[in-house]
Amino acid sequence: MSSRAMSIMGNFVEDMFDKIHQESINVAKINKTKTVTAREVQTAARLLLPTEIAKHAMSEGTKAVAKYNNAVHMLKLTSGAPASSAVTQATVPSTVASAHA
Repeated sequence: MSSRAMSIMGNFVEDMFDKIHQESINVAKINKTKTVTAREVQTAARLLLPTEIAKHAMSEGTKAVAKYNNAVHMLKLTSGAPASSAVTQATVPSTVASAHA
C-alpha cells in the first residue's frame, strides 16, 4: 500500500473515530448520563456505520471489552486485591454478548 493510500486510510479512521466519539457524547446526553460507556459507543457505531460494517464492529467491540475485563480481573488476582474490589469496567449489552457467544 502506498504512503498516500496509508495517509488517506489514516485520515478516514481518524474521522470515523471523531464522529463516533461525538455521537457517543450525544447519546450519553440523551440518556442524561455523564459517563460514556461501551453501550454509548456501541449505539453511536450502530447509528453511523452501514449495517454490515456495524455488525462486524459490534463483534470486535464485544471481544475487545471481554479482553479488557479479563485483563482487569487477572490484574486483580495477581495484585492480591479481592475479586469484588471496585474497578470501573466497560459493559456490553447482554443482547450483543449473547448473540456472539
